[in-house]
Amino acid sequence: MKYLTLIFLFGALTLSAQNTADALRYSTFQFGSTARAVGAGNAFGALGGDFSVVNQNPAGLAVYRKGEFVFTPAFYDIGTQTEVAGTVSDETTTRFSFDNVGLVFAGRPIATKWATSNWGIGFNRTANYHRRFNYGGSTRGSITDEFLEIADGFLPEELDDFQAGPAFDAGAIFNPDPDDPTFYTSDFPLDSEADPLLIRKNQLVASEGGTSELSVSYAANYDEKFMIGFTVGVPVVNYVEAKRYEEVDANGEVDFFDELFFDEDLTVTGIGINGKIGVIGLITREFRVGAAVHTPSWLSLEESFTTAITYQFTDDTGVNRNQGNGADGRNEFNLRTPWRTMLSGAYLFGSNGFLSAEVEFVDQSSARFNYDDAFQADEDFANEQIDQTFKSQVNFRLGGEVALQKFRARAGVQLNGSPYENTEDGGVGTGYSGGLGYRGNSFFADLAYQRIEFADTYRPYRSDFLPATLADNTTTTQRIMLTLGFKF
Repeated sequence: MKYLTLIFLFGALTLSAQNTADALRYSTFQFGSTARAVGAGNAFGALGGDFSVVNQNPAGLAVYRKGEFVFTPAFYDIGTQTEVAGTVSDETTTRFSFDNVGLVFAGRPIATKWATSNWGIGFNRTANYHRRFNYGGSTRGSITDEFLEIADGFLPEELDDFQAGPAFDAGAIFNPDPDDPTFYTSDFPLDSEADPLLIRKNQLVASEGGTSELSVSYAANYDEKFMIGFTVGVPVVNYVEAKRYEEVDANGEVDFFDELFFDEDLTVTGIGINGKIGVIGLITREFRVGAAVHTPSWLSLEESFTTAITYQFTDDTGVNRNQGNGADGRNEFNLRTPWRTMLSGAYLFGSNGFLSAEVEFVDQSSARFNYDDAFQADEDFANEQIDQTFKSQVNFRLGGEVALQKFRARAGVQLNGSPYENTEDGGVGTGYSGGLGYRGNSFFADLAYQRIEFADTYRPYRSDFLPATLADNTTTTQRIMLTLGFKF
């Protein structure tokens, strides 16, 4: 925690936004780790009989009558279109991963009223962090405005090690008055009314990694009328992000200034624990309802980060190019993600298929950081930012399957509400999916395609002096999955 106070003291405007982004990132759940569930819109809460339910409604594990081994390779194509000041840019990244491997042990208890007593263990992909986006556009202001605000009032030797300090070392900000060593300026005008300059800004943001969860589950079926199950999950987090921000004065509009580069690298790893409990009630042979509650994930996270600023300017001595390198920052902290509640219903058309729906409630503003006791003020500030940024979110999933002897066809849709208090920040997501399957006596195979699109707004920096530079992102994630399973 030794760098945490510096982060919040000197970089609250930008880094508090990063913290709220962290809270949302590790609180966002990707349902559907098998092709069957994804193909039917991940609306499996009241159905069961698919290994994905251990991370959704574990009561569905009680449907199994035979043991099962299942694994799912997946291919991701993630494209992001970014617009800044009327200029649109596109970036795409592709990844291959194993979204699921699982094992179910099916048994029958001695007590005659209990029809099944099943255990499951597996590893499921619950979040995918792969994304690249870039933008280029001309807007007013400069990132040096933020550096100046962070530096204001501090002596050069007191500047932080990650933003204002490297900016001062590189010459992006400087002290023009020896009699006032805590005053700084830059090559850019600060008066918002007198600044007509449009500075070209470019940035590439690339992230990768994901969260996978080791799950141990148990479920039982009572008298073919009621099912109950629970899961103990151990999420494992790995997130890597690299940013390169650039400002260029190609037309010589700003005296002295030529170009600026700001590089940021972040790696986050961690592990946690959570619990899930669910029930399914069979109202009739055809109609069933389900409910599940997910506890928060209590995550222990460690991050490492570095920054570097390169600044080039031309004066009477010629071209000058300086670099300021940030310290190697390390930080350990805890995060508690929100509770989740899900209600579901399904109607089975005999052996001809099903139609199912599910609604999910999650209050993203209830996520909480936890730091060491010595940093209580920093913790309170970060959690206040979460309260102000996020709200309750409602997500809806609908799907169905048509069966023709051993073959299946599936389709689904999911609608995710925005987690943001400010609707301009986006966050609304819409997904469509479809799939085919084959179900044999001892072997099955499922193929699914899913397309999810969501919009969000990215701010490369913040300033009280000039309007914010906003990058509007639309990200489309396409996933192709193949699940292979063997019954025993």
